[in-house]
Amino acid sequence: MGKVTDLGRTQRAIDFKSHSSIWLAVGQTSAWPDEDNPPDEEVDISTIDEVVGYKLLTESWLVKEDADGVLEVGGTFYSKVADVNANTEKPVHLYLKFEIEPDELTIATYRQIGIFVDLVPSEGNASKSSLLAAEVSSVGRLVYTSNELPVTRQTETRHVFEVVLPM
Repeated sequence: MGKVTDLGRTQRAIDFKSHSSIWLAVGQTSAWPDEDNPPDEEVDISTIDEVVGYKLLTESWLVKEDADGVLEVGGTFYSKVADVNANTEKPVHLYLKFEIEPDELTIATYRQIGIFVDLVPSEGNASKSSLLAAEVSSVGRLVYTSNELPVTRQTETRHVFEVVLPM
């Protein structure tokens, strides 16, 4: 069986990053059966459970693993790679950052996140960068999901979500 080349994976990251509609969803407000052991993620799903709301992508970068890198996500260090250097440095990961501001998505506790592409806001909500579930006419496609230990969000704090996707 063949393999996707590093340049192919880099191109896939560039193509993905070019979407103008990449959203993070937070959900699963009810408790897991075992709060200390979230269930394994399912790969054949199209949404996450009990969606509270969605937040538009704040920042994205091509990244490569680098022990001296300044970005740390999940215990691994990464360096940012400018798009113009992609063909020579061949980054095969994509860094996505979402920031939920204190006045957005007033959620108490969540346990699941998802990343969606091609989400369509309902009429009158197209200019918003955060949406409640009721303000979405189509969620688009779920491309990433993560089941988490319970996270309680304080309403006066900003929550920053950083995800590195292998491409």
